[in-house]
Amino acid sequence: MATVLIEDVDQAVIAFLKDVLHADEGCIRILQTARIRGGWSVDAGVLEKNRFLESLGLPMNVREVNVYSITLNNDLEVLCYVQVAKEEAS
Repeated sequence: MATVLIEDVDQAVIAFLKDVLHADEGCIRILQTARIRGGWSVDAGVLEKNRFLESLGLPMNVREVNVYSITLNNDLEVLCYVQVAKEEAS
């Protein structure tokens, strides 16, 4: 099995979040990357528009930082992701 570098894991997560959340790379920050049994666990913060206010049609440009926990296997395939926290950006 080839050695997987943390940088490769982080880039796989960034590519995934860009694709799924349509986030710009500059709005994604890797907070933590850890080796776990069978793969990797990564926490990433993503600066996003407030979807609730946007769904109401309000003309506000309120942004929030959503934190996601992403689990990948050893082949860097995403197994699951979940939003674990939210805070309004200042």
